[in-house]
Amino acid sequence: MTTVDNSYRVRLAIAANCIVCGVPRAVKGAGKCPACGRPLPDDEVRQVRAAVSARRTVFKVALQRLAQRVATTAETLSAFATRGIPLEEHDHLDQVIMPALTRLEDPAPKVKQLLESRVWDPEETGTVAAFSELIKEIDSGLAWVESLRDTMPPMAWRAVHRELVRAAMALVRGQAAMAATIASTDLDAAMQLQAEGERWFDAGAGHAHRLAAQIKLIKDSPADGPIRPDGSLDFVTAAWTSVGRTGTSIAEAASIVRKALVDIPGISNATDEHIFGLLPILAMSARAVDHELLVSRAQQLRAVLDAADASGPWITDHALLVGRVWLGLERITDEVERLGREWRYGLPRRHVMRTLTEVYRELVEGALCDLGGVILTAARASRRAPDGVYEEAVVEGFKSGDIVNEFVRLGPPSGETVDMLYRNASAHASVVVGDQGITATRREIRDGRVVSRKTVSLSGEEFGEELLALHELLLAVQLALLPWISGHSDSRMAAAVATTVPSARQRDQTLSLIAGVAGMSDVTVAVDGDQLTITATPPAATADRLETNVLSLVPASFGLVPAPGRVTLNLVGRHPVTFTLREFGDGLDPSDLPDAGAKLGLVTARWLLESTGTLSSRDEATCITAPLADVHKRCAELAPTDQDAALNSLRKIRARVDEVIPEDRRSFLTGGVVRQIDALVDFLGGLATGGEASRGSDEARLRAQRAAASVEEAHRIGEQARAMRDAS
Repeated sequence: MTTVDNSYRVRLAIAANCIVCGVPRAVKGAGKCPACGRPLPDDEVRQVRAAVSARRTVFKVALQRLAQRVATTAETLSAFATRGIPLEEHDHLDQVIMPALTRLEDPAPKVKQLLESRVWDPEETGTVAAFSELIKEIDSGLAWVESLRDTMPPMAWRAVHRELVRAAMALVRGQAAMAATIASTDLDAAMQLQAEGERWFDAGAGHAHRLAAQIKLIKDSPADGPIRPDGSLDFVTAAWTSVGRTGTSIAEAASIVRKALVDIPGISNATDEHIFGLLPILAMSARAVDHELLVSRAQQLRAVLDAADASGPWITDHALLVGRVWLGLERITDEVERLGREWRYGLPRRHVMRTLTEVYRELVEGALCDLGGVILTAARASRRAPDGVYEEAVVEGFKSGDIVNEFVRLGPPSGETVDMLYRNASAHASVVVGDQGITATRREIRDGRVVSRKTVSLSGEEFGEELLALHELLLAVQLALLPWISGHSDSRMAAAVATTVPSARQRDQTLSLIAGVAGMSDVTVAVDGDQLTITATPPAATADRLETNVLSLVPASFGLVPAPGRVTLNLVGRHPVTFTLREFGDGLDPSDLPDAGAKLGLVTARWLLESTGTLSSRDEATCITAPLADVHKRCAELAPTDQDAALNSLRKIRARVDEVIPEDRRSFLTGGVVRQIDALVDFLGGLATGGEASRGSDEARLRAQRAAASVEEAHRIGEQARAMRDAS
């Protein structure tokens, strides 16, 4: 784990030791020792003040110059190298990344040793020489940061390299702030500078933590990337890698996304199902996408959307907006898979380079117009400019140049990202592909004559940087738009999302993600009429039966538009099981209905019983017994206020138990809790209108006694079942 040390302690001659107790005390006038109360003599005060003044005179100018150099380097930190000849992947790892990580993790760097070596009194022997060495070391750190910044990494290490540069810069800024305490005139000023240094060290630790997470994702990812043999994106593997190769629920996977993208507006409050779809971004962007730049762009673009909403209604066709955004996502996938196929098939370099230029053009003319058009319209609406309304006539008139110009108007970090030269050159057959790269030419023609031209030559790696910059911008637009759409306050937006039919590929991608976080592999989806069949290879069996997480696929399938009538789950090595929507109840949260949790438990139990032919005692306690005990408790509490609802829930769940597990296969505990439910049903049924036992009769009193006893017994059984469920 990469860490940045923030335990610097600078010793300064701004304290005098009490001659009685030896406790250091700050010099703020005469005052008293906080430990023993002894006044500090005036001559001691004068002596310490003289030392402070001398130190300030000697060191202040040099430290101010150092601060200026640090600020200059920090201001140019975002100017990462995108031109040059990168090292091979393994060489960059060995020669750049690993040495830099070692330097970051050094628990006792020379700067720290020097700062802690003396009290920095100029009259003390060796202080001036030590100060010169200290400045030299921090200058060396700045040169190190600048060297990293100016080194173009190979694409496979781009994201890690940039986080490394930021971590290194934060470390040097922290060291410079700590060094500045040397010129402090009192303890308060020194403590403020030390606190500033610690904040920079904490920032460096944050970058170090992120790059460690990126390295882990890269390590866990397949060596040949998220591309399947047919060239399509492997969403199953991307999902599995993003959750750390551990069986995970949809809610847990959504939490991972929230944590990784917490600084993007709308992410924290979005629902699990909307956040879950962003999961592949974590694994697929680990190698190349600049996380900090991505987040800052998404924040900038979301602010544009919020400003438009604040200015008043500006969307007249919500379905059109959602449809165009979905289309833009589809187009991005098309182009990524196009490149994936060419890479998988090992086509000649020239062919691939020409495809890269075509992909750049297609993304600018397609996905950027679909996604960026929303940002363009929102920006127009917020400044009340013409065409600041999202309707078909405006949308059909989008031009890529207008959208690019709007991003330029917004300024950094989104501005100046897309270069229309490459789009125009590709559109007019003005790209020449050579052995090492491309030459693109843009010509301006007036009255049939060329009046100006611009030609740019780039290596393959350099043009890859240009294409990746476009991809990063499109990704930032997605991260701004999707949480905004899912959390929009206008009910028409929610209705548009609910009624938009996903493409077959989008459907398969969603189901692949769910299967992936559950540890499934080799996922295929087949549709025949109203029958949807999902075939997959399950994970290795574990004590916790993590493969039950894959049941999330079934309700997700029923949530598709149009919804299938039946869903069959066919895991290799298991018997296929077919489900209907009725088994999942009303699709409400378990807290909304007394029997909702038990219904889901019974679905899981049926899945285990029919797919494997067995149901362990622990699984039965988890899926059937404990949920039934909870139903009994909730219905008993509900009965005094809504007897009919309680009775109806009990009867439904009782009938469902008989459908799922025959009486002769039930455990002693399950049989017991079923009997308690029968007792409560008997009592409530007798009280119902037309019931067999009149109120106040001996029969009614007997049933009431049995029902009352059933509450305590069901609770006892539930406790036993939960203990079995929670046993390690």
